[in-house]
Amino acid sequence: GQGLSPALFSTIKGNPTLDHARAVAAAIRTGGHDGVIAVGGGTAMEVAKVALLLHGEGLEAERFLVPTRPLPADLSAPPRQRLAPLVCLPTTAGS
Repeated sequence: GQGLSPALFSTIKGNPTLDHARAVAAAIRTGGHDGVIAVGGGTAMEVAKVALLLHGEGLEAERFLVPTRPLPADLSAPPRQRLAPLVCLPTTAGS
């Protein structure tokens, strides 16, 4: 496309970890990408959502892992900046 520099990140497998989301966020940052298109099942879409939040807000994922306590005020608030666009193209029909 005109003026586009797409990149493929295809190393995500089932049962992703935070390291997968961090790797995608780093790829977004180093590639200077404006958005993400996630193609696949839940894994691809969930990793893309977390990666965009980590990239856009510059947050550490562990701060979200507080299931027994309320989230800190800065995490409960709306994003401080507009997050990059995300387009999800599911390739599964559910189970």
